[in-house]
Amino acid sequence: MKAILICVGSLFICLCSTASAVEPEWSTVEHHNFELDAVGSLPAGFSFAKSESGKPGRWTVRSVDDAPSGRNVLVQSDADRSEDRFLMAVADRPKLRDVRVSVRCKPIAGNVDQACGIVFRYQSATDYCLARSNALEGNVRLYHVRSGQRRQLANWEGQIRTGVWQELAAEIVANRIRIFFDGEEVISKSDRTFYEAGAVGLWVKADSVSAFDELNITSPASNSEHRDSQTTP
Repeated sequence: MKAILICVGSLFICLCSTASAVEPEWSTVEHHNFELDAVGSLPAGFSFAKSESGKPGRWTVRSVDDAPSGRNVLVQSDADRSEDRFLMAVADRPKLRDVRVSVRCKPIAGNVDQACGIVFRYQSATDYCLARSNALEGNVRLYHVRSGQRRQLANWEGQIRTGVWQELAAEIVANRIRIFFDGEEVISKSDRTFYEAGAVGLWVKADSVSAFDELNITSPASNSEHRDSQTTP
């Protein structure tokens, strides 16, 4: 809201105008619900990575009764307790700069961590942006990871329950990042560490046993030039 006071004689006239940011319209680019993947297999269209210590992880498609859609979900089930163990299942396509990514995830078990995360503007296993929830800590945090070093950018405290499906979403346009938990915006932050296009994927930490479903990757409908391209500021 902008206000300008103009004096006319003994009267003051207020001229007011309202300016609001235009929210982009999002268009689905890629969607994964794992229904076409064979149970017990790795999902098609993903590559797998690990940084720091610990075992490489065990990502498999499983059939469960409480899947948010259909019956198949993707589960990371190896409970190696190495604290600096970061595991990623990264979608092979697309590579986007501006992106909104959402996933349904369920923390199942873990004594060190019970984390569900999404990575975006992913360059490598040591360079990416990260939003993650943690049922043991009861928080959602935003990080960037550069050369393998995590830096926390923002934190939100709230109830996150083990064994319950939740929705985590991240939206990034230029340098503005917004994080949503179960449909509620919980973090808003600006960060320019990674400005170029990158991949999108799933993330867990340490001994987290977590399930994922309904990974939806969208981009601004009016910004198709960013799709599968490495843009620069």
